[in-house]
Amino acid sequence: DIPKYIKVPLVRKYTIIRYITAFLSTTYLKLVDYHDSLGPEDKALFLTKDLAVGNEILNAMADGIINITHQFYLKLFHTKVMAGTMILDQMDVVIIDEVQDLNALAADILDKYPTNQKILVGDNSQRLYGFTGAINMFDRYKNEGIMLNLTTSFRVNVEDARVIEHFMRREVDPTINFSGFDKPYPDKPTFAYLTRTNASLIGKMISYNKCKTPYKLSSKAKVNDMFRLPKCLIYLKPGGKQLDDNLQYLQTAADKYAATPSDLQQFKSLYAYLKYKFEDNTSLMQSMDLVLKFGSNDILEAYTNAKLHMKTKCNLSLMTSFTSKGLTFDEVELDPDCDKALAKALAIPVHLRDESERSEILIGHVSWTRHLHKLTGSNIFDKLKQQQKDK
Repeated sequence: DIPKYIKVPLVRKYTIIRYITAFLSTTYLKLVDYHDSLGPEDKALFLTKDLAVGNEILNAMADGIINITHQFYLKLFHTKVMAGTMILDQMDVVIIDEVQDLNALAADILDKYPTNQKILVGDNSQRLYGFTGAINMFDRYKNEGIMLNLTTSFRVNVEDARVIEHFMRREVDPTINFSGFDKPYPDKPTFAYLTRTNASLIGKMISYNKCKTPYKLSSKAKVNDMFRLPKCLIYLKPGGKQLDDNLQYLQTAADKYAATPSDLQQFKSLYAYLKYKFEDNTSLMQSMDLVLKFGSNDILEAYTNAKLHMKTKCNLSLMTSFTSKGLTFDEVELDPDCDKALAKALAIPVHLRDESERSEILIGHVSWTRHLHKLTGSNIFDKLKQQQKDK
C-alpha cells in the first residue's frame, strides 16, 4: 500500500521494507543512525540512497497515508518517550511479562516509565532469544527490589517435573527448583505435535494432509515466512529473477552452475551443487531435504491450505517448540528433530556453550514442559526418566 508518489524501484522494495522493519525493533531513534550502525555487508544491500525513500515511507505511515503496523506504532511510542516529547503519566504499578526475552526497544520504555513500583514476570528457563540480542531484564535489575521465585509448574505432572528439574540443574543452573502438578485426565484431552524447525513442521503438515488427519496449525509465524525457502527452491532455475535480496545468493549460485560447461561440471544436479556450496546453511539443507522428500506439489498444497488449518477447531495442534511457549496440552509428541537439535547442544560441555547453544537447551526445556500427562517422541527424556526410576 505504498503510495505512487513514493518512487520505490520494484527490485529495491523488499530490501527497503526489510531494513525499515528491522530498524523499528532497535533502540535507534533515527533511520540514518541505524544505517550508520550496519556492517559492510548490510550497507551493500541497504544503500545510503535508500534512506530518503525509507523516511518517506515512515512519514507516510505517521501521516496515516499508509496503514500503521504494530512495529511502527510501538516505535513511534518509543521515539517520543525517549525524546521527551511524550510525557508518560505517573503510574502506581507497571507490570511487564516475559522479561527474560525483552527486545531492546521495550526495555528502554520500561526503564523510562515513571512508576512507584515495577513488577517483572518471566522465566529464565525459557530464555530462548538471547542469541538475537533480546534483553534479560532480570539481569538488568539484578540488584534492585525483591526476587520472588515461583517454583510450581501447572503445565507438567509431578513425576516428569522431577526429571526436568534434575536435567536443568545439571545443564543450566544447579540452584533451579522446579516442581509439578498432578491433575485428573480429562474426558476431552488435547494433543500437540511439536517440531524444532519449520521444515519439519511442513513435513508433518503434508503427512497429516495425506492421511486426512484433522489438525490445527498453531503457529505465530506468517505462512509466507514459513514456506519462503522451500518455495524458492521449487521455483529456482538458472536465469530466473529473485526479488528477495535474502535469497539472491541462491539465484547467483544457480546462474553460476548453469554457466559451467558440462564437461567441467562435477555435480549431476543443481541441488547437488547447492548442497556442496552451502553445506553449513542448516535451514537451506533442511528445506532441500524437504523438497526432495515430498516434491513440489505436496509442499505447495500444504502452503495453500495452511491458513485454513489456522482456523480449524480440533483437539490436535501442530506447532514448533518456539510457538508452544505459554501453551499446555494433555499429551505432547515431539518430532525427531527436537532430540536431534538438543543432542547437538548437549554434546558441547556446559562451560563452552555459546548463547545459541544455551538457547537450544532451553528450547528443549520448553518442549518438555508443555504436557500435563504424557510426553512421547524424545529418547533423551525417556532415558533420563528411566535413570530416575532406577535410582
